[in-house]
Amino acid sequence: MTRVEQLLALRIGIGLFGGIGPLGLAMATAQAPREETGRAVGLIQAAQILSAAIGPLAGGLLADAIGIRGAFLVTAALCALALVLVLAFYEERGRRRGGRPGRARAFGPSSSFPA
Repeated sequence: MTRVEQLLALRIGIGLFGGIGPLGLAMATAQAPREETGRAVGLIQAAQILSAAIGPLAGGLLADAIGIRGAFLVTAALCALALVLVLAFYEERGRRRGGRPGRARAFGPSSSFPA
């Protein structure tokens, strides 16, 4: 990076595409049964820490073996594979029975106090 505009573009990109961790946590907690939620969150966080620990080493070895452009292509292919796996195997569950109460129902009892 040699210019401020490049840094700004990079920070905007990180802001737009950097929400993968919270998205994974939301998906895991939405799919896991209530008693397994803690385990699901722990597994997601362990995977995030493990990838941060192993990723740079693996990327460096891969770049040394096949070059930096090849490493980027392999990374892009792995990201595309992850997208295909999520699209193929992730099933979003419908709302739970009864759903979340709407605003009127949530504040109904407090508005029924005698005047």
